[in-house]
Amino acid sequence: MILQPYYGLGDSQIEYQILDRTSFKTFLGLATGDKVPDEKTVWSFRERITKTGLVEELFEQFISFLEEKELILNEGQMIDASLTVAPRQRNTREENKKIKNGEGDDLWNDKPNKKKHKDIDARWTKKNGETFYGIKNHAKVDTKSKFINKYSVTDASVHDSQVLDDL
Repeated sequence: MILQPYYGLGDSQIEYQILDRTSFKTFLGLATGDKVPDEKTVWSFRERITKTGLVEELFEQFISFLEEKELILNEGQMIDASLTVAPRQRNTREENKKIKNGEGDDLWNDKPNKKKHKDIDARWTKKNGETFYGIKNHAKVDTKSKFINKYSVTDASVHDSQVLDDL
């Protein structure tokens, strides 16, 4: 959960890099020859801690650890948002209406494979005259260390200024 975004690695790449890099093994407390989680295990773990809300608790503990080690210096903060594009959805008008009303979880229960490919949290937005469909990651970053010390994830239609108080 820390190495992947820091190095920009997908689930299949993290498995390879843990096997290949001694620094990754050391960071994870693994010895040479220890079993390394495969990409499906990484995905399953991330899904489970996200759905249970544990990811926020772990993030707060990690930030506290960094502050104790004086790695987050709080000498300046910057806030930025980035768009994460989601695959465009091909839904009926009725399905889109249910999604907008917050009833998207009830859709496609009879077609679980189709449901896996639907992103009911993403929304449309325009930026610099270009149209995007996805979510927006808002982050407050320590300017000295470049560590993210607070974040918020919204649908893409939320304006950057609307999360400033939360950050």
